[in-house]
Amino acid sequence: MSEPTTSFAALVAFLLDALAWHHPSLAVALGVIVLALLAVKYPMHEFAERMIDERDITDFCVPLAITFLILPLANVRPPAARRIAERSRRHRQQRRHCTGCRPRRRPPCDDREARARRPSGGDHRP
Repeated sequence: MSEPTTSFAALVAFLLDALAWHHPSLAVALGVIVLALLAVKYPMHEFAERMIDERDITDFCVPLAITFLILPLANVRPPAARRIAERSRRHRQQRRHCTGCRPRRRPPCDDREARARRPSGGDHRP
């Protein structure tokens, strides 16, 4: 049975081959990155075995899980983000009265004679 890295590298090679039909330069750049990652695979494994223990991984994963799983479900925002969201909400509510947000359109002119005199047939604005 082959290593998971071999299977993953074969899948990436297939996807890069498909990408090369439409974007050859991007496929080459990504291929170089994949090659570099595969070249440093064993040194990274040795470093991880020597320097990182199970407690370090747990200490990293717990705040990561809190940040990306629990906080979005709790809808907790920092105070600065709350102030910005509140200002944006108030501004959207007042937007129809704010002339700086969007230009006001003038109503079309009801003067049929003036409209007929114009070569483009557009609105007549006195």
